[in-house]
Amino acid sequence: ISTAAASMSGVKARKYVLRSMFHGAPKKEDFEIVEEELSPLQDGEVLFEAEWWTVDPYMRLVAVVGETMTGGQVARVIQSKNKDYEVGMLAIASFGWRTHTVIDPAKDTASGLVATPVAKL
Repeated sequence: ISTAAASMSGVKARKYVLRSMFHGAPKKEDFEIVEEELSPLQDGEVLFEAEWWTVDPYMRLVAVVGETMTGGQVARVIQSKNKDYEVGMLAIASFGWRTHTVIDPAKDTASGLVATPVAKL
């Protein structure tokens, strides 16, 4: 996963959007890489950068054409305005296949974007 330039003015994230359901092994043509500009952090928010994505058989059953490919990831905090999430901390989260994600962990628990801090390396 490549790193996007991060600054307090925002970050460009790349997400892998499912173009068509795949049969057999997924092909490059089954996905579209879409860039999006993320807003600067508000109080309580955290900016995560993906380190690893999951690739699991269940994903075929829940993937939706036109949406970011579902999946978990290990992500690193690269900016934070949340006292519980320090820069450098690793987390496990259900962000899908995207390079960067901004969430407020206290507000986004119902959306499935739940981050659990695991370590600071």
